[in-house]
Amino acid sequence: MEYIFKPNLPTQPVLTDDGTHIDVNELIKYFLNPTPNPKIYREIRDGLVKNYGVTLVIDVSNSCLSDISFMHSIQTIRMLISAIGAIDIPCFDLIMVGDPEPVVLCSERATNEILSERSNIWAPFFSFFKPKRHGDLASAIKAAYDLNSARRTEHTNRIFVCTDGLYSKSERDFIIKYVNFCLVKGVNVFGIGTGICAYGIEELFPNIIYSLNPGNLLLAISKCFSDSSVNKNNKMPILTFPQKFSNVLGHTHTNNEGERNYVISETNIFHHHHLNHVNTHGPSCDLIKEN
Repeated sequence: MEYIFKPNLPTQPVLTDDGTHIDVNELIKYFLNPTPNPKIYREIRDGLVKNYGVTLVIDVSNSCLSDISFMHSIQTIRMLISAIGAIDIPCFDLIMVGDPEPVVLCSERATNEILSERSNIWAPFFSFFKPKRHGDLASAIKAAYDLNSARRTEHTNRIFVCTDGLYSKSERDFIIKYVNFCLVKGVNVFGIGTGICAYGIEELFPNIIYSLNPGNLLLAISKCFSDSSVNKNNKMPILTFPQKFSNVLGHTHTNNEGERNYVISETNIFHHHHLNHVNTHGPSCDLIKEN
């Protein structure tokens, strides 16, 4: 994620010989002792920090957590949250898809605090990972839009939505509506595919990422940013995962017949699409969530 969330906000004012904000003291000094190319302007140019707002929406409805998709979904979510938590982002929101209302687990919190291993967010977070739950993704994206609209400070805002996108036509129309609201506000939205059958995301989001091997997820996300090509000579940063993720992954998921389900991991497969706009007519998708 360091390749994506580069420092983008100047932090310290410095004296320059050009600019728009005159430093009165330096101007007086110049009048008393004129010099060539006087540095009488004070501009913020020295040093950069990360100034991003990240909203993560997680779909925990039945198809995302089905027997066949559970392990892929939890591994993808694990990779994304751990990567976000490994860098210092000052404004982070976490929204869980609910039915009918979403649950906002945190809003405008620093990632180094709220995603630390000792954070109190993990108990309520993991309580959502129960199959056979319907979800209203549209209302969760609307909540993300509302949070971004109510920011107390200016940030470069991005929304990541973890879902398989398998919703009915009427539900997709509402999802697309609120995604477009975000785009109009200048907030970019990324659909992160979870589960084995995540093709429903293709028509819902302007940027979509799906990695059959969740280990390739960060590489796929980086390709969504034209100015953040990955230097293959550098190693990706080592991530530390919250212990509870390891506990979840430590239990083999079984289906109703007691058979184990495994995700086939292929190291070189990931898919990335960048669409110029959201298809407001909705996709032709015949696999939908069960109510």
